[in-house]
Amino acid sequence: MVNSQDEALARSAVYELISMAFLYPDGESAAKVVDATSAVSPLASSMGWGQMEQALDDLGQRAGRLTEEALLEEHTQVFGHIISPDCPPYEAEYGQAHVFQKSHTMADLNAFYDAFGVAANPEQKDRADHISAEMEFMHLLTLKEAYAWRETDGGEKVGICRRAQESFLNNHLVTWIDSFAERLLLKADDDGVYASLGKLLGTHMRREFEMFRITTSPVEPVELIETND
Repeated sequence: MVNSQDEALARSAVYELISMAFLYPDGESAAKVVDATSAVSPLASSMGWGQMEQALDDLGQRAGRLTEEALLEEHTQVFGHIISPDCPPYEAEYGQAHVFQKSHTMADLNAFYDAFGVAANPEQKDRADHISAEMEFMHLLTLKEAYAWRETDGGEKVGICRRAQESFLNNHLVTWIDSFAERLLLKADDDGVYASLGKLLGTHMRREFEMFRITTSPVEPVELIETND
């Protein structure tokens, strides 16, 4: 039987890895991905997550073959220097054609973050709806759940963390993450790090949605329609 605290810790570690891997390469990113996948793979194995373990091993091997310069080239090829309509890593670029829709998304995200005492890292210049930021928030929520299991063996604190996770998945990730993962697989080189990362993301999120019995309803990126109001 899977221990609830261990499961929450394993889920948290996967979210943390994905969040880190989608950051703009900093000169040590390939090595960090290799180290993180080596640390997370045993957790996936202990949970019996066979597909996840394979995706992690694949990502680690591909990252291990890259120089930092090659990883930066891959990142630029997939995401470009400006927001690409092919594979935007931002929630508000999906299915939200009007400025007010994007503003609502950003306000709702910041309300989630504020409720859990999360503030933007001033060293990171990306928006609050970037894939890395949303994955990091889920890392925090799942880590809080693990601590709640350790302290109380269930109860109200665990329930709060689980409801927050379900709400964030339902209100934010469910509408765009599948489309993003699919577009990432199409945009990235088949044997590249970001293709492996897309497979890991898709595998992990399918399991997360199934856990909470959430039906996905992905939307596609749309062009912004500005109003004069």
